[in-house]
Amino acid sequence: ELMVETPQSIFDERGAVALPSLIKEGRGRICAAHFGTYDYTASLGITAAHQRMRHPACDLAKQMMQLAFAGNFTFLRNNIFLFPAITVFAFIQVTLVATAMLALSSLSNSSRYVGILYSAVIFFTQAIYGVLFAVTRSTSFSWISFPANLAQIGDVIFRLPPKYETPWLVSALVIAGVIAASGLVLERRVRGVEIVT
Repeated sequence: ELMVETPQSIFDERGAVALPSLIKEGRGRICAAHFGTYDYTASLGITAAHQRMRHPACDLAKQMMQLAFAGNFTFLRNNIFLFPAITVFAFIQVTLVATAMLALSSLSNSSRYVGILYSAVIFFTQAIYGVLFAVTRSTSFSWISFPANLAQIGDVIFRLPPKYETPWLVSALVIAGVIAASGLVLERRVRGVEIVT
């Protein structure tokens, strides 16, 4: 990340815009730039009473930074997997929650009861995992917790180091099992309705 705090980082000694050369020197590693208002305005000789983000000198510098960084696809090129990863993780999360909520709602006519029951399942599984973790000091029981299973799958999908010792395949099987069990409950509880006109 760049920290722009001096006029020399905006314009070089020839008066040309210096930011593109700073970006080039980063060799694709630059992902953000920050503007240091007070150091920048002080280096221009602006007194403390007038050092503020809305000063015209700061406006010019920020506009130059926006122009220099506009159209830079470095982050996109380096993280192209994020868009499909977000889609896949959102699909898994929505499928798990939707099927579980539908299955629970097929067991009761009260939407309030279903909401409470779903929240209880989430909190109860997390509490059981928390107790087991406190006793064993091991994260290998994280498969018991729905949120932990989603976090474990999310870490794998987003290429992050897993938070738990449970293999990600076990978490995937638990999620698939919950979805399948919810499907079975729905199949047995929901009856087709015939509309006679």
